[in-house]
Amino acid sequence: MTSLIDQVALQKQGKLICQAPVSTVVATLKELETLDQAAEAGVKKWRTIGCLSIFGLVGGVFLAAQELIVPGGILMVAGVATAVTGLVKASQHGRLDVENRRYEFVAGLLDYLRRDIGKDESLFLQLDIRPHNDRSKFDRKGTAGRWKASFFVDPWLVLRGRLQDGTKFVVSMVEKQQDRHRTKRSASGKLKTKYKTKNASELVIALRPKPKRYPAAAEVVPPQDCDEALPAWATVKNLAVTNGVLEFRSTTKAGWHVTKETSGQRQDAVGWAASKLVYLYGLLHSSQA
Repeated sequence: MTSLIDQVALQKQGKLICQAPVSTVVATLKELETLDQAAEAGVKKWRTIGCLSIFGLVGGVFLAAQELIVPGGILMVAGVATAVTGLVKASQHGRLDVENRRYEFVAGLLDYLRRDIGKDESLFLQLDIRPHNDRSKFDRKGTAGRWKASFFVDPWLVLRGRLQDGTKFVVSMVEKQQDRHRTKRSASGKLKTKYKTKNASELVIALRPKPKRYPAAAEVVPPQDCDEALPAWATVKNLAVTNGVLEFRSTTKAGWHVTKETSGQRQDAVGWAASKLVYLYGLLHSSQA
């Protein structure tokens, strides 16, 4: 099975973009996971080497202080060179260090959908692997209450395809992040700066049904109250029907995960998406009644 990952392009662009049958997309996601694990190990290794180089630098200073100028100088230069190399190598590996839940969500969603997708049906996937607060995703600076904040908008996922009944679907995910800080004077008179990050995720699912199969889809009237379609930790943003396209937007401030667990504090994003798909299909089926 052929992989679609070009590592050079992925590091440079920060995006995985492919169009292929579902089996190839799944294999590509698996390879991305392998690359991510190798990148995590590489970052850890070179950061450790960079930290250990400090001992060489300190040793060089000590030798120089003992009037051992030549060996001290060599040790200091080696320490600085090793530190710089460690930082550069860690940064290079970091470009492929992906937040695990991104590819896990897509893989989990495809595992849920693949029985309803034709074997040779082509999928389009665009997966942004850069951090949510990457400078390319900067939106604006402002305030949030007493905090100064930098606002970021990260549309990191687009997945498009067609199900076996002819219905086209689009799944997209947007992360909105605030990097906050504020400075205040403590009781002792010292100035202290506090930092905090806040995130919100928006999941959008759109269905364009085949007109011959669902001729009354354009006449579907979205219910006023559709909170029951979502898990308790997510809220409805909008449910609309426009020219026969059903679009369901919902948000959460919870730190979602991808897991098979259904209890406790583990918010399963695949279950979040699945509940929306089931609800939208319920509306389509009701339009045939």
